[in-house]
Amino acid sequence: MKRPHARVLLRVAIVGVVVVLAVWLLMTWTGLAFWNTKKVPYTTASVTLTRGTWLLVDFGVINSSVGDDWVLVSEPDPDVLGEPKTEGEYLGEKGSTGGRNTRLYRFATVGPGTAVLDFEYRFRGNVPDDQAERKTAHIVVDVEPRWPFR
Repeated sequence: MKRPHARVLLRVAIVGVVVVLAVWLLMTWTGLAFWNTKKVPYTTASVTLTRGTWLLVDFGVINSSVGDDWVLVSEPDPDVLGEPKTEGEYLGEKGSTGGRNTRLYRFATVGPGTAVLDFEYRFRGNVPDDQAERKTAHIVVDVEPRWPFR
């Protein structure tokens, strides 16, 4: 049985490194990678991102089972931010109904420019009557072009 030459092994190793690097660059460039996510609390006034980065707006812990929610009250510029997606994790005991959960809004950055996100706290679908319970969030999102297109 013939043993492979060191040159063949070296070539295979180089090809492997090039493939891994190419996949990493492609995922980073297109924004498909999880490391291209910027998470900000809803109290953030403004954030600057690069096109291809995901924006996560974190509303912390709410209780949807009693009617707590945060609602996007105006659609952002579709040339800058993609369709919003809501995410969350149930924090109650497994098998129980009625418990706290997290609330996040996820946006893809699709192009350069500025978009405004306006959110409003709602209780059972309505703005609370009590002024002290009313909450809003206003976030200005600046998206810069991706290198080398600055």
